[in-house]
Amino acid sequence: PLEEADPSAPHGLDCAYEVFRFLCSLVEPTSVNPENTAAVHVLGLSLTKAALEAGGSAYGRHAPLLALVGENLCLSLAQLSWAPSLEVLSLVLQNAALLCTELADPLRHQYEQLLLRVHLRLVGHRAPSAEVVELAMESLLDLCE
Repeated sequence: PLEEADPSAPHGLDCAYEVFRFLCSLVEPTSVNPENTAAVHVLGLSLTKAALEAGGSAYGRHAPLLALVGENLCLSLAQLSWAPSLEVLSLVLQNAALLCTELADPLRHQYEQLLLRVHLRLVGHRAPSAEVVELAMESLLDLCE
């Protein structure tokens, strides 16, 4: 398991941190990293979702990984929630839901901000389209289960 590995081992915590840092760079908004197109965001969000599913709550037991998730990933998710692509938005909501279910306790503040700035904003009275509202409502329902 990740907890028992030597942090400097080739597949230890240092490696996991660097891989997740790279994944976070793929989901940085275009305003931060102009090379990140919608296709790069889709790839990065898909890989990040897989990493969160695999690691789950283990990220919460390692301060450097938790800080990376809390500071970089959550900010990028909030910023990407304004993306015009429904595919990107869907993946943002899926990643936000994973964070909320797996890391709600250690990331309480970020959890609240994701709910307010992503989910609730999208179901507000000025939502861009019915599809966006539907995605946000489905994600909220998933969180309630």
